[in-house]
Amino acid sequence: MELPWVLLALAGTGAATGLALLPYVPRVPPAALPGKLTATTFALERPCCIFDRHANASDTVWLAVAFANASATFRNPPSRADVPLYESLPTTHSYMTLETAAAAYACSAPSPAILRVGGDTACGGQGGRDPCNGPLPSPGPYRVKFLVMGCHGPKAETRWSDPILLRREKLPYTPTLAHTPLGGLTTTSTFVLEQPRCVFTKLQDNAVIWLVVAVPKAVENFNNSVGPGTPERAFQGFPGSADAYMTLNTTILNYPCPKPPGEITVLRVGSETGCIKDETRPTCNGPLPGPGPYRVKFLALNGSEPVAETAWSQPITLRTARPLSSIPAMGSGHSAGMIALTTILSILFAILLAGLVAMLVFWGSDAYGGSSTFSKPEAVTVRRYNTHHAYDQPAARL
Repeated sequence: MELPWVLLALAGTGAATGLALLPYVPRVPPAALPGKLTATTFALERPCCIFDRHANASDTVWLAVAFANASATFRNPPSRADVPLYESLPTTHSYMTLETAAAAYACSAPSPAILRVGGDTACGGQGGRDPCNGPLPSPGPYRVKFLVMGCHGPKAETRWSDPILLRREKLPYTPTLAHTPLGGLTTTSTFVLEQPRCVFTKLQDNAVIWLVVAVPKAVENFNNSVGPGTPERAFQGFPGSADAYMTLNTTILNYPCPKPPGEITVLRVGSETGCIKDETRPTCNGPLPGPGPYRVKFLALNGSEPVAETAWSQPITLRTARPLSSIPAMGSGHSAGMIALTTILSILFAILLAGLVAMLVFWGSDAYGGSSTFSKPEAVTVRRYNTHHAYDQPAARL
């Protein structure tokens, strides 16, 4: 039952088509070496005396570079025209570089003891067919092998190296509170940071930049490999079960360089109140739970791989709501409680005095007849009188 898998493996390495599989395994030099591993390059031991029996003067030796999880699916190109280029690394997850005449690796050839992978910063993006040895875009890990190419295609290859993990790029930038004269630079639950403009200049456009907020004790042993949204990095668990959380994720496109003139480029940390207890949003930018202090840094991820980070900020302490009893005494020497009590009594006395004045005005208007204005008018009766000496005499009496 294992035979089909064996044949498949042979087909992948080229052994089924007569390709020589050499026992040599490329490796990073074990000795201490300055710059052996950097954020974008690594050193390899030069494979001397490895290809002498399998190459002639017209053959070339290539270095194949692949992400560690893509090396199993790598297919040797049938000709030079089919060599995967450095520019295609983000999509093909592999490329070939360092094309060198096979004679340069002969036992008798004088040559440097190491090869530097990723050391050419000028060739990427030129669109040519020449193999570029450009900087590696992330820490990896990567695996490499050497491949001998003749006029009719591959002739021999080494084994794949062990995974090679680069250093993460340490950017010379320290997050700081905003420099602009903004109100509420620090409050009881928020603070305002400067945006990291012109900091992540070497990132790919699809890398995501996160803000990490941590308690000071978490800084020394902070693990960049614990991703955002995990229980260990959830805002809802901070600072209890999670000693740090990740929020305010964005891409380099939202941090353009240079800064447009007149634009306010700040980030308010802790401004989102609608997701404080929403466990489906572990990257919530929620209010800070106390005065701190806190420390922050920016961390760039390519997928789940950390690729660059800034330094940690200095401790940031928020404002504290002060109880009334903590208000310091004034210049007269009275306590804060006495001042507050005097103020309250003064207000009550003013209200009482105003009520007394109103009552006096009302009573005074009654005393001087002003109340008739509001009383019901009395009914007036008109009596009719007949005068006995002044009536007309009837004419019929005469």
